[in-house]
Amino acid sequence: MNPRRTLQAGSTIVGFLILVALAAPLLSNDKPIIVRQSDGRVRYPALADYPLPTGWRVRLAGDPSRWSQGDGGARLILPALIPYSATRTNLDAILQPPGADHWMGTDALGRDIAARMVRGTVVSLTVGISAMLVSLVIGVVLGSLAGYFGGMVDTLISRVIEVVFCFPTLFLILALVGILDAAGILPIVLAIGVTRWTGMARYVRGEFLSLRERDFVRSARAAGASHARIIFRYILPHSWNPVLVTAAFGVSGAVLLEAALSFLGFGIQPPLPTWGNILTEAQAALGSAWWLLLWPAAGIFLTVLGFNLLGEGFRDALDPRRGRTHS
Repeated sequence: MNPRRTLQAGSTIVGFLILVALAAPLLSNDKPIIVRQSDGRVRYPALADYPLPTGWRVRLAGDPSRWSQGDGGARLILPALIPYSATRTNLDAILQPPGADHWMGTDALGRDIAARMVRGTVVSLTVGISAMLVSLVIGVVLGSLAGYFGGMVDTLISRVIEVVFCFPTLFLILALVGILDAAGILPIVLAIGVTRWTGMARYVRGEFLSLRERDFVRSARAAGASHARIIFRYILPHSWNPVLVTAAFGVSGAVLLEAALSFLGFGIQPPLPTWGNILTEAQAALGSAWWLLLWPAAGIFLTVLGFNLLGEGFRDALDPRRGRTHS
């Protein structure tokens, strides 16, 4: 595929997923987006799910607890696109197949799958991007030190990279999750981030080894620039090509790991919806609810495809030799 088309396809998919994540409270919510109260004031109850300052939230959304059961004194102006909560159960709508009321069906507790998929997008992207940023910081710092200083520093950091790289990643993540002893997003992000930095460090180390003896670096040393200034001002900006590519692939890997952990029961726990624990519900349904398998699998596939295409697009666009071979 043409590098430009690959990059455009990946950017389109990733941009769509980010847009869904940012607009999640407006897309799926049992609170309306806009209502007009009996006193004439307009409120935006769905904004209560955004991390707004308390004063803004009260002023814009009013009392959020009123809108979960509705408010007879208010006139609905604009409901959410999917007017269901991702966590509220409904025992009268258990395991309903996709239809007019529930576009993607419901699970064994009557929760709307479309609402859970939208909120699962938030969790998956949050974990994937945050874990990538953690691994980016660790990998860039250690790779820079190893490539720039060389000698014993390079030897020591390289041995650490080899040990972490050879250790089974999933087992190490499970051990870290057990040590952290928590079920939220932060422990999963830290566990994935501190185990996925080795590839980043190796690429950055290689770039520093090839750049540290260039003329512009020697000129900076001769001018009396400090080590930190040479690393961050002169060498690192020329090493971003492999970093961008590795970061894009790293997000897709983190999303897959989070889904696997949640599926196994070691990741983010219900009622917070993730694509992994929706797949667990599909397994519990013993294959009788095909929609519980289809939608989260499609979400994981689309996310991994988007970030992989983005990574391939970056790699081809930033490598002139690849660009010539594809043209």
